[in-house]
Amino acid sequence: MSDTSVSRSGSSEQPLTHKPLGQTRNAQAAMHLCSSVGSLLLLLFISRSMESSDASTEEILPPTIQKLMKGYNKYLRPFFGNGPVTVGMSLDIASIDTISEINMDYTATIFLRQRWTDERLCFDGNKSLSLDGRLVELLWVPDTFIVDSKKSFLHDITVENRLIRIFPNGTVLYALRITTTVACSMDLTKYPMDRQTCMLQLESWGYNVKDVVFYWTRGNQSVSGLDNLQLAQYTLEDHYTSESEAVYETGMSTQTHTHTY
Repeated sequence: MSDTSVSRSGSSEQPLTHKPLGQTRNAQAAMHLCSSVGSLLLLLFISRSMESSDASTEEILPPTIQKLMKGYNKYLRPFFGNGPVTVGMSLDIASIDTISEINMDYTATIFLRQRWTDERLCFDGNKSLSLDGRLVELLWVPDTFIVDSKKSFLHDITVENRLIRIFPNGTVLYALRITTTVACSMDLTKYPMDRQTCMLQLESWGYNVKDVVFYWTRGNQSVSGLDNLQLAQYTLEDHYTSESEAVYETGMSTQTHTHTY
């Protein structure tokens, strides 16, 4: 109601006046020209900003990396069309924070290391290249996930805790620091004198065995850190690793398991 009354009082105090037709068209043309010029300047500014951003990114990369990235397509896996890429796994368990009988899960912080060969990243030399973890966005990396994870996160203080190292033969080492809460089916019939076995399963989210194959790099020795852990209510007795294949509608994929009891 207030908006309507203001509009009406304004129209009564300032009666409409008719401008000559030519003056009205000239004003409209001037307004249209100004808006077009403004849009053109905005587009040029955005375009120049994007070009300068790309140029600055290229300047940051060392010459060896610039050469490797030339023509590199991170959306295609290594050896595309020439057999699967094999990804070696290893784990360092930094801590097991909680074991919940109520929720039937455990929370652990792990260092996950993955190693594979990308023939497109071969370069001359005898030393590896250690890159800023943020450059991982430029490379193909496995789409690894923790099968029974309820929630997980990548540590990011002070930066995202991940490492990329490239060797002259094209081998890539990719390491992550993750905290994850994983489901563990428990038999509590003998509680509190029970003995539980919990697993950590790693698998490719989208690739099948024709594209990506996981394996433990050193068998049982691929998992380390358990000997140094101290738990309040449990005693870690032993662990072992295994590999298996899971069948889905999208195909068959490999799984790597670590069993702790």
